[in-house]
Amino acid sequence: MKKILFISLAVILALGAGLIGCAGEGETEVIKIGHIRPLTGHMAITGERMVRSAEFALNQSGWEVAGKTIEVIVKDSAADPATAVDAAIELITVDEVDLIIGPTTGGCQMAVSAYMNGVGKPLIFTNPAPLGVIFEGHNWTFMCGGTEWQTSSPIGVFAGTDLGYGNATTIAGDWAPGHGFMDGFLHGFNSTGGAIIQQQWPPFNETDFSSWLAGLDDADTCVAWFDGTTSIQFLTQFHTLGIRAKMPLMACFHGSFFAPFILYQLPEAAANATVGEYCPTPYTPLLDTAVNNAFVEDWYDATGEVPEDTDTGPYEGVLAVLAALEATGGDTTPEVLRDALLDVTLEGPQGPIVFDAGTKCALKTIYICAVTKDGPLFVWDPVKAYENVPPFGYGFGS
Repeated sequence: MKKILFISLAVILALGAGLIGCAGEGETEVIKIGHIRPLTGHMAITGERMVRSAEFALNQSGWEVAGKTIEVIVKDSAADPATAVDAAIELITVDEVDLIIGPTTGGCQMAVSAYMNGVGKPLIFTNPAPLGVIFEGHNWTFMCGGTEWQTSSPIGVFAGTDLGYGNATTIAGDWAPGHGFMDGFLHGFNSTGGAIIQQQWPPFNETDFSSWLAGLDDADTCVAWFDGTTSIQFLTQFHTLGIRAKMPLMACFHGSFFAPFILYQLPEAAANATVGEYCPTPYTPLLDTAVNNAFVEDWYDATGEVPEDTDTGPYEGVLAVLAALEATGGDTTPEVLRDALLDVTLEGPQGPIVFDAGTKCALKTIYICAVTKDGPLFVWDPVKAYENVPPFGYGFGS
């Protein structure tokens, strides 16, 4: 699995070596931004929202910063690492972008991060990334969305300390993000004395979970995560097979799983059954801050929808990029832009955006939210906040 998902740094460097010239950098009147998201396949339902989120931030800026016009070039990763790297190579060598935002999933993030580290241009992740970005010393990658363990380990702590769960059975897709988020939960849960009695890893893009669900061992809770249309299939089958009669369901990660835009796609009974169950997230529209209240109002006016977590990550990533470019006066020289990104301090809908100097990872407040309903709308109600969660989360090394 690691050989498939984590393209070696040596190969990536070979692909990128010698392709990037320095002539004229920072002098153009058009700032080009690459944006990579999964726009085909099972995660297109998520990728499309992320593209919309970035465009919303740029609409607010008038597609300008420091007197220069912004151009965005969007590429499809198809949630595949090789495809994501091909997209990054084309963006850098053909489209000549100044930086890249995205991609979305762990394997794609590792591959593109290694490539960008080789060519020396900034890369901004807007959703949680693998710890491998830090371990491999990718000095051009900024994790505005934090890390996988940073997001998922708090709910492991919450399960053991606040809910009093002593054991859990887990199930997630057998690919990089599934392992990354579940490992974070596991270490947070273990740090409280909790035990994982069973782990199941259905193949990537599995659609029939009946045999896996039938094989779940009895535990205090079932902890799961899938994404995109796979989430719809899993949650529907979890309900129709009556697993909640044995144990409650808990999400080890919020994205594309308990998200309202996923729940609205479920049969009504299956969606309503998630009410009262928990997920970790850096965002809920119920956060009562001046910045978030204004964002919720503006987003609703523009889209007719209540914003969700998927809508804030790319938005905040663009805010960070705009703040850095404003600070440089529109200078896109890679080293100048990287230094400016590291100095960014601003407030977004999720909260403060500040990067840790050593890891280039944003410090995050992670909320444990219960799924609730307000009339016909699904809303995440924050029940506990873990402030300033470090990049390695809780339980690292245990």
